Amino acid sequence: MLREPRIATTQKAPITFYATPWCGDCRLAKRWFDEQGIAYDYINIDQDEQAAREVLHLNGGMRSVPTIVFPDGSILVEPSTRQLAAKYASLMQQSVNTTLQKPDRSSAREVLPPYQYRKQGNAMNTTTRFLVIGAIAGMVAGVMMAMYAMIASTTFLGQGFFTPLYGIASPLLGPGAMMQSMKAGIYFTAGPALLGLIFHMLWSALYGMLFALLVLFLRLRGMMALLAGLVYGLVVLLIMSFIVLPIVGAATMPTTIGWPSFIVEHLIFGMVLGLWFLARSGTVSRVTARPA
Repeated sequence: MLREPRIATTQKAPITFYATPWCGDCRLAKRWFDEQGIAYDYINIDQDEQAAREVLHLNGGMRSVPTIVFPDGSILVEPSTRQLAAKYASLMQQSVNTTLQKPDRSSAREVLPPYQYRKQGNAMNTTTRFLVIGAIAGMVAGVMMAMYAMIASTTFLGQGFFTPLYGIASPLLGPGAMMQSMKAGIYFTAGPALLGLIFHMLWSALYGMLFALLVLFLRLRGMMALLAGLVYGLVVLLIMSFIVLPIVGAATMPTTIGWPSFIVEHLIFGMVLGLWFLARSGTVSRVTARPA
């Protein structure tokens, strides 16, 4: 059945509870309502297309569950049990106040449009979640990119294993460590290596967050996310080569490394980002699904 009404003995107007059976937050909220003996109308949006469209409408295009619509028209999206308890207590207080102030039960009650009650932070919470995912994905992609760069540098480029890290740190610390590494092959000095790694990971996290926003707002899923990642890697290459590196005084870095290897590095970065969101297509679909 699409709807599972749960009617408590003390309540006649059920709360509308949009959910999916595989959603952990939905199960927690459902358990809380059951334990409190509160009436609700459970609707599985995976099996009810009209309800799924209603969830998208209520959440500004986001397929967020649980979405819980209360009798007064207010909405909670992905609430904690503490938020549910506070909301229900507020409803009970409103009911008491209404009874005291308006004893005439036949009087009409004005219900404001749902959008006026929709959880203010829902879109922000979704964006924040994607930014965190993007930062993690960016750092993972940055690690893979650095591994390739360091292996390439010490093998067919013949420039030394730690040279890429020293090159990143050179705008601040000077080119000394980088030049020494290129001559010696295996040359390690902690300061420039650590600084280069930190800057590389910060840039990787930043670009990962920006890509996550693209995934969210362009609704990229599956192979589209992978293809977008590869294109994004080339965009990052252009930004770094012709904007960022010249500004920090390292405009010759692509030429020093060699353009072919520099391009491959950024393609790897973009590919890992795309694969990360390809693997999370279910999550992307859940929060970015469009109405049918």
